[in-house]
Amino acid sequence: MHRFLLLLIIVVLNQIVSAHPAYGIVMDHQGNLYFTDIMHNGRGTLWKLDKNKKLTAVLKNFHAHNVNVDSGGNIYSAHGEDTHTLIRIAASGSIDTLIMTEDMTEFFGGSCTVSPDGQIYFGIDKKVWLWTPEGNRAINAQDLKWNQGFYVDENETIYATDIGRGAGGSLVEIRKDGTSHIIAEHLIDVGDRDFDPTSEVLLGVNKDEEGNLYVADLGGKRIAQITPEGIVKTHYQSGSDWNPSGIFINEGEEYILEIGNDGQGPRIIKKVGSTTEVYFDYATHHNHPQVFTRPGGMKIPWQLIAIFFPVLVYAIYQSRNKRSQGLTKAV
Repeated sequence: MHRFLLLLIIVVLNQIVSAHPAYGIVMDHQGNLYFTDIMHNGRGTLWKLDKNKKLTAVLKNFHAHNVNVDSGGNIYSAHGEDTHTLIRIAASGSIDTLIMTEDMTEFFGGSCTVSPDGQIYFGIDKKVWLWTPEGNRAINAQDLKWNQGFYVDENETIYATDIGRGAGGSLVEIRKDGTSHIIAEHLIDVGDRDFDPTSEVLLGVNKDEEGNLYVADLGGKRIAQITPEGIVKTHYQSGSDWNPSGIFINEGEEYILEIGNDGQGPRIIKKVGSTTEVYFDYATHHNHPQVFTRPGGMKIPWQLIAIFFPVLVYAIYQSRNKRSQGLTKAV
């Protein structure tokens, strides 16, 4: 019975990770990609992939869903469990802690973003809040119903996903004066499936130089594009085994973060015009930092470890959630 319960816990946890994966991906001014990953190194990792495709764990045991870059090239990301912690990585490589709190109403690292001007926003209790040292201020007058991701542009206009407002998943524009309106609906392509809010989520949002907006439709396995006229169309479609969770756009080059159906990845797709390529795949990368192997060099799927050693996996899961296990800066 205990074995069955442990396996059930593992299956449920795997479904949670695959339904609400990390979605943050950005590029700094030197051309280095930073992306988030909640599947490796304890509670997660903030990764750096340089122009030569060298992979470095910047922070380990760091449970971040999003990462941002400001106009000065500084990188921001937030740990969203227990002690909610926002860090900033300067262009010099130095890391500063900007916020650290256990009070989610003061700052919630599980849903936050930073604007090009370095303004800090986070979402909780159906509101988007502007964080300041003097106190927080709610931005939106009308509540969001079910928000997972949001983006702030250079004008401090907020674009928030909402699967509970509008028809078929929507993108809400929130202006600085607090007024908001739906700019696009039917962003979730369910096909012939029944709508399931635990998997039909809208995550990463980005904007290009022409004013087109892009939203990652996880369940529909696509990146939806919203034109300035409000027309919605499929911009990118993932393969059957993969799901896009985030997108970053830089001077015509697009970098799409993907998560596999069974916990594979993360991987990054580079898209230029109509041409796409697998730019990075965690499982096959040449300096992959963590690979379990057996004699003969064959990789062992972690699911098999879970089946045959459930107590070990459960113990690992328990250790991940102990507060005593702090955030770790990679050396």
